[in-house]
Amino acid sequence: MTLKDNYFTRAALGKQRLWTVFWPLAIFQGLVLDPLYGEAALAAMTSTGDVLQWGLLLLLLVPQGFVFVSIWNCAFNVNWKGWGWLARFGVVYFAYRLFRAFTLIETLSLA
Repeated sequence: MTLKDNYFTRAALGKQRLWTVFWPLAIFQGLVLDPLYGEAALAAMTSTGDVLQWGLLLLLLVPQGFVFVSIWNCAFNVNWKGWGWLARFGVVYFAYRLFRAFTLIETLSLA
């Protein structure tokens, strides 16, 4: 198995079908990343901007970025192109929510 045959590489390059990327990664995001964000954000707000907590939040952006890039790149590997537009809208929407969460954490930690 070469690096090109790797599921994650194929997903990031947009070579997978959308459903094979969206469902596993959306479940991973919902069950793993979102609770970690919540815990790290709460700790960052209550610890007066501790560098370790902010580092954890920024470190969590790596897998989140992979999820966004993979879904975006595989969006139109479907039979009905409407699913592709819905997937891309979802990426933009959740990226916006993530940005708003970071600005809210920053605002609340400075108060």
